[in-house]
Amino acid sequence: MPSILAVDIGTTSAKAIVITHEGNVLSTAREFYSTHRPRPDFAEQDPEEIFQAVLKIIRIAAAQTKEKIETISFSSAMHSLMAVDEQGKSLTPLILWSDLRSTEEAIHIRSVNGHAVYEETGTPIHPMSPLCKILWLKNNQPEIHRKALKFIGIKEYIWFNLFGEFVIDHSVASATGLFNSSKMSWSPAALALAGITKDKLSAPSSVYRIFKTTNARYTTDLGLGKDTSWIIGA
Repeated sequence: MPSILAVDIGTTSAKAIVITHEGNVLSTAREFYSTHRPRPDFAEQDPEEIFQAVLKIIRIAAAQTKEKIETISFSSAMHSLMAVDEQGKSLTPLILWSDLRSTEEAIHIRSVNGHAVYEETGTPIHPMSPLCKILWLKNNQPEIHRKALKFIGIKEYIWFNLFGEFVIDHSVASATGLFNSSKMSWSPAALALAGITKDKLSAPSSVYRIFKTTNARYTTDLGLGKDTSWIIGA
């Protein structure tokens, strides 16, 4: 019987569950990872550690069921941010939603046109938001801000490693403080505050978009078929 593998990329662990179309649970898996706090108000993680954890739980959950997995769908914690280069390699650790280093940047944005940007994006002007985090990088690590090919979250990092594309689902995009949810596009006003252009961010995508991979590493090695549908999810 065909089944669905759901993956949740959380703040403290990655979790997987395989269910039938009727909702019967066939298998589960979970892998924890570390959060680092090198300075007060900092909360960081290693994106590669999280990616390997996601691969591990997919492999374990798939191995524990004899049913064919026809679809994989993903969810993740929001508001994370990292800078990456042309190869998709991290230039910074993953900065978590709970990281408060950009408090001064949030105060500054509120003092200018913050309310207008809030009304456009629906995201509070708060240190949790990638908008404030990117501005912090501009103010405190200008070389990385200039060098970065993209500013992305953890789900985008995993998706790039799987498919070679920088893509962000609409739901995660709507939590960045940079996305106009009415027009379903990046906000020019928010981009100006962050000191970037839209090419520095991933391409917004429907949460229902289906991807296919022919990479043997992510089919045979994970115990999946080549015809498995990978849904970016919400």
